[in-house]
Amino acid sequence: MFGFKKFKSRRQPELRKHTVGGVEILLTPDHQLPRYQSKHVLYDRFLPILAGVLPDDGSWIVDVGANVGDTAVALAQNCRNPILSVEGDPEFYSLLQQNIQPLKGQVKPVQALVGTGSIGGNLIQDGTTARRNESGNSSTITLDEVLKTHSPGAVSLLKTDTDGYDADILKSAPEMLKASRPLVFWENEFQSKDQLDELESGYSFLASLGYEKIWIFDNFGFPILTGVGFDTLKQINSYVYAMMVMKAPQTIFYTDILAATPENEHLAVRAIAEYRSLLGSAYNREG
Repeated sequence: MFGFKKFKSRRQPELRKHTVGGVEILLTPDHQLPRYQSKHVLYDRFLPILAGVLPDDGSWIVDVGANVGDTAVALAQNCRNPILSVEGDPEFYSLLQQNIQPLKGQVKPVQALVGTGSIGGNLIQDGTTARRNESGNSSTITLDEVLKTHSPGAVSLLKTDTDGYDADILKSAPEMLKASRPLVFWENEFQSKDQLDELESGYSFLASLGYEKIWIFDNFGFPILTGVGFDTLKQINSYVYAMMVMKAPQTIFYTDILAATPENEHLAVRAIAEYRSLLGSAYNREG
């Protein structure tokens, strides 16, 4: 008789469990979200508060760069607004689909790589995020086209977190931004001069649509400046870029930005006030 070797299949690393609010979600084995949230107490804490001040009128939250759905899960526990979560990476998207199941249909997932089409590239995942590799050839779809296909109606908040390509996302949604004029929250990250220039061209685009004031947070979640203009943000960009180019110890690595038009500025002001009350005496001192 011939003998047959028994081949043991390689075991795939087990998914990690993590709790967001009162909902347990699944993460890739090397996802760093638990470490970030444990080390930085304000990491990802502002957006749920912002969701809580949105009008309860059926308007949508659009979450581009949704990752495994951790942001959508946090937002859904603080508002009743429907959420459209857009993610391009297949593994993250699969986990997104699983993680939103307890939310009973409040979150609608869409798998798509969003952009204007002027920047190509495939997504390369590193466990915590999926970054675009511009040498790839995956096609993109504009955010306006995504919204038309999935018919979300009016949008009250657009959040985008795509590791340096957020301006390209914003510029792919002129129709929605003109029609809904939502609050816009994006990760203001850049890894090169080209990405910095693209981001700053996005500021001009938003300003042309009536986005006059912004609120600036550091990457740890602390508010830096409130109700300022894009010129101020450009100065902070120059500071971050100089540290990056000179390879100096970085005090901050990127900023998060909230932008508002005059008609929804009061929502931003209210959310910031609630957030600062969460921070306590550090932001409530006199003088």
